[in-house]
Amino acid sequence: MRRNSRVLWAGILLMCTVACAHDAVGVSLDHASLAAADSIRAANGRAFIGFKEAGQLRGVDPQGRVLTTAETVFRMKQFLKDQGIVFEVEYDLPAVAARLPLTANLDALVLSLRTNPNIDYVEPIFPGVYH
Repeated sequence: MRRNSRVLWAGILLMCTVACAHDAVGVSLDHASLAAADSIRAANGRAFIGFKEAGQLRGVDPQGRVLTTAETVFRMKQFLKDQGIVFEVEYDLPAVAARLPLTANLDALVLSLRTNPNIDYVEPIFPGVYH
């Protein structure tokens, strides 16, 4: 009986550990998205947004070759426009410099962009000199 109770407690401890680890991953994503939204808010809504194919790691490889189709870029630009995002610059690369609307739902917008399988990155643009 004592051995069964130890096995039971070990199982409960293992399940709690897995549940806590899962929650920590979810929380870190939320914290990262909130931090990104705060940074974009501080940059007056300005952000670089890159596109990629769903399931791919990046939209451009380390040698500079574009890995994203023109169809995906077109579709994602339309998606961003539908979200109220205005483009400041459209690049030959699969990316735009954009201005996100500074509304109460900016946090939710940034989270939806960061979790979209066709978005490579969403990064704030701060004024300054870039090298």
